[in-house]
Amino acid sequence: MPNIILGHSSHILISNLDRVIASAWIWVSVGLTIRTVRQLQHPQAR
Repeated sequence: MPNIILGHSSHILISNLDRVIASAWIWVSVGLTIRTVRQLQHPQAR
């Protein structure tokens, strides 16, 4: 019984962590894309 409870809670924790990592990757890729586009549009601007 304790193993089932522990496995369930750890699964919830892992899924939450996956969600955080996934959204972090999305924000990082979006930010890098916007920065790259701005650098391509304005090469002199730093």
